[in-house]
Amino acid sequence: MNLTNEQLQAAVIPPFPPIPSHWHLRLGASTNGATARFFVSRSGTFDRLGQDYLSIYFDAYNSLVCVGHPYWELYPIDGETERFGADDTAALFLAIDKALEQLP
Repeated sequence: MNLTNEQLQAAVIPPFPPIPSHWHLRLGASTNGATARFFVSRSGTFDRLGQDYLSIYFDAYNSLVCVGHPYWELYPIDGETERFGADDTAALFLAIDKALEQLP
């Protein structure tokens, strides 16, 4: 896959707003080609995905899904997976807050 210089720069240094203080974060091992992975919980518990915490990964090289550009992936939100462009962290953060509210 050939990425433009702009896509490579976005992949290497995506813009990232401040982390909200009510989020509990844990870094995870990158799997299946993901560039970075982290988990978010509102309670600080990380036992069951979709019950206690969310999974977010960054695919800088579009190696996991053919979307054509670097992207973030959030799971679960509304019981599904949602993807956001590398530079759309504002929408990603809003979706993370929404998904945290959906956790039991």
